[in-house]
Amino acid sequence: FNMAIVWMDGFNKYGGIALSDYSVTTSTQSSSYSGRYDGFSVGINDYNSSEVNRVGYGLHKNITGTTTLSVGIAVSRLGDGGSYPYLMTLPARPFIMVYNGAPSQANMIAGCSIYGTSATTHFGAIQNRSGSVATSGQLPVFNLSNWNYLEFEVETGTTTGQARLYLNGQLILSTTAANFSNSSNATSITGVGILPSDYTNRTVYADDYYITNTTTRLGEIHISTLRPSADTVQKEWTPSTGTSNASLLTNDNYGVVSSYVTTTSANKKDIYDVQDLGATLNTSTILATKVNGIGYKNSFGPSNVNLVMKSNTTEVNGTGVDLYEGSTGITKIPSIMSEVDPATSTAWTTSSVNNIQIGIRS
Repeated sequence: FNMAIVWMDGFNKYGGIALSDYSVTTSTQSSSYSGRYDGFSVGINDYNSSEVNRVGYGLHKNITGTTTLSVGIAVSRLGDGGSYPYLMTLPARPFIMVYNGAPSQANMIAGCSIYGTSATTHFGAIQNRSGSVATSGQLPVFNLSNWNYLEFEVETGTTTGQARLYLNGQLILSTTAANFSNSSNATSITGVGILPSDYTNRTVYADDYYITNTTTRLGEIHISTLRPSADTVQKEWTPSTGTSNASLLTNDNYGVVSSYVTTTSANKKDIYDVQDLGATLNTSTILATKVNGIGYKNSFGPSNVNLVMKSNTTEVNGTGVDLYEGSTGITKIPSIMSEVDPATSTAWTTSSVNNIQIGIRS
C-alpha cells in the first residue's frame, strides 16, 4: 500500500507495553491516564530540567528518512500544573522535535512549543537547528488543563525550509525560507520526539498521535480501539482457560499475561471478529486501520508469529517476529497498518471496518 501515514497511536494499551513502540530513556517518567474520548493516554514527566538531557527524554519514534512530515497529537496537563498549569515548554525548548540521528540538540532539525506567561497570555514558537527560535508569537488564549490538538508541518531544507504550527485546527505560526537541517546540514528526518514539559516534575498527557511523510496535516483525529469480540471458524490456537479464544484478548490492559491463546505448532491461525466501530465512534472519514498484538514464548526454541488482517476473503500478513522467552519478555508483534480496505483498495468505510477480522498466525 502507498502509505502517507507512517505512525498512529491512541495509547490504549498501557504499562511498559505502551512504551514498547518507542525509544525512551530510563529517566523518562511515563504513566497512563484516562484518555481523550475513550481508553488511555500516556503521561510524560521530566525530573531533570537540563535542556541537554531533556531532549533525550519522552517518546521517540524512529521513522524512514523523509524531508516532508506532519505530526499531530492531543495534549493536556489534566490539572497537573502546580503553579503553572499553562506552562508546557519555553520558546527555545521544543515539545515536538524532529531530528536526524540520535535525539540531541545538535541533531535537531525543527521543533515547536506552546507556553504561557500567565493564565491568559499564551505564546508559541517554531525552532530550527539546535533549538534556535525561527519564529514566535502570541496565541489565542487556550486552557492547557483541557485537551488541545497540536499539529506541526515541516518541509526541510538548508535555505528553503518551511514549517507551520496549528492549534485546534487554527494556523497560529508559520515560517519560510528557513534553515531546517541539523548541525551537520542533514535534512532527512529520521526521528520524531514528544518531549516532557519544561517545568520540572510536571506531567504532560498525550493521546491520538499521528505521523505522516507529507506536509499536509490530517486535522484533529480520534483513534478508536476495537478489541476481539468473537471467535470465527478459523480457530486453531488453544485458550489458556475456557473455550472462547476471543474473550481472552479483550483486556483493557494489554500488559496482562494471565489470559492468552497459545500453540506449539507451526502454521496455526486464529481469526477473530472485532467490535463494531459504531460502538465507540461513527464517522464518514476513516483514515486508516492498524492491527496490534503482543506475545511471548514459554520454552526454548523458535516461535515466529505474525499478525493477520482479513477483509472479506482478502488476508494481509504482517511481518513475522521471534518472541522472547518468559512473560517478562513480552514482545511487540509488528503492526499491520493500511489506509485502504485491502479487499477493494478503496477508502475504509464504517461498514468495511465493522466487517474486518484480525488474528494471529504461527
